[in-house]
Amino acid sequence: MVRWVVRAVGVALIVVGGFTVWQFVQEVRGQGQATQAQTQGWHDLVAAAAGPEAVPSPAASGAPAVCPDCYLELTVPKLNRSMVAIDSDWTGLKRAPMVHYRTSPAPGQVGNVLVAFHREFSWRDIDQLGPGDTVVLQTKDGHTFIYVVEFRRIVSPNDVSLLQPSTSRNLTLITCDPWLQDYNRMLFRLHLVEPSPPPTPPSGGA
Repeated sequence: MVRWVVRAVGVALIVVGGFTVWQFVQEVRGQGQATQAQTQGWHDLVAAAAGPEAVPSPAASGAPAVCPDCYLELTVPKLNRSMVAIDSDWTGLKRAPMVHYRTSPAPGQVGNVLVAFHREFSWRDIDQLGPGDTVVLQTKDGHTFIYVVEFRRIVSPNDVSLLQPSTSRNLTLITCDPWLQDYNRMLFRLHLVEPSPPPTPPSGGA
C-alpha cells in the first residue's frame, strides 16, 4: 500500500511538470473560481444587454458579478460544455481559463479569430472534437456565430503558422497537448457558417 501511494505521488509530480501537489491543487482551484466568477459576470452582462424585462440568471443574487473583460461565451455542443472568454493577450491565461486574443477579429468578422484556453480540467476531452463538429460563439449583444471544424493539428509551441491573419472567416482554438502537460499545442481550425439574427428586443409595453 505504501509503495502504491509513493508511486502515485511520484507520477503526480511528474505529470504536473515539477509543481508540488499543493501548488497544482491551488492552481486548479484558482481556475475553477475564475471560471465561476466569469460565468456569473457573463450572465449579468447578457441580461443587461437584453433589457430590464429579461429574466435574470438563476445564480444572480445581490450585486452583479464583475467581469469587465468578459468578451464571449464559447460552447461545444458535442461535449455539452461552455466557457466564458475574456478579451486579453496571452498573459490573460494567468488569471482566466479562456482568452480571446484582443488583436484578432471579433466573432463573425473576416479574419482569424483566436481563442486559447487551459485544457485542465474542463476541456480534458477536447480531443474528441473533429472535422464536421460545431463550436458556437455568443457575444454580449446576444448574437451567435456557428463555426465548423475543418481539422485538428498537433504542433510545437513555436509553430505559429495557424495563428496568422486570414482572408476568410476563421476561428482557431489553441490549447495544450498532451493533457496536463505542455509539450505541444493542439489547434483546431474552423470556418464560419451563417450567423444567427440578433435577438428581438423586449417590447415597450402596450
